[in-house]
Amino acid sequence: MDDPNRPIWEKKYEAGCEWCGRKIPGTPERTSSRYKRYGLDFCHIISRMNAPKQEWNGFILCPTCHRLFDEVIKPKIIRALETA
Repeated sequence: MDDPNRPIWEKKYEAGCEWCGRKIPGTPERTSSRYKRYGLDFCHIISRMNAPKQEWNGFILCPTCHRLFDEVIKPKIIRALETA
């Protein structure tokens, strides 16, 4: 099934990492993930198992920023929300 939001994703991936602006060469277009050719990741705010892959649920990030969000920022936000 084709992603109806593909034009949105293509434009975002072409722009580079939404946080640092890096553009990273990716893998060739023939890959299981059509977006890996940009060398960037879709970083989910809410786990992909609990929410759909939609623009409001994530960022297009380079691997470094993705790791920073998942391992540092997201846990702090969760702790803050749990204690509020």
